[in-house]
Amino acid sequence: MITVSKINSQKIVINCELIESLEGGVDTVITLSTGKKLVVMDSPVEIIEKVITFRRAINSPGLDVHFSPYAVEETETVPE
Repeated sequence: MITVSKINSQKIVINCELIESLEGGVDTVITLSTGKKLVVMDSPVEIIEKVITFRRAINSPGLDVHFSPYAVEETETVPE
């Protein structure tokens, strides 16, 4: 799961395993495998870095990785 910022600055947590594609531009459009599209402020590069960091953390149980730079409150989650 990664945290991204919607265009209204609201932070949401999404399941990064569902990301099918990223379209960069002024804003980034994330297309999920469910067909849902999300418009976020994070750049494609930032999203890719968050996914890599998340996957490293879950695949390295002995590694002490703190990958949550945001205090996420009142989030909207995208269902699996």
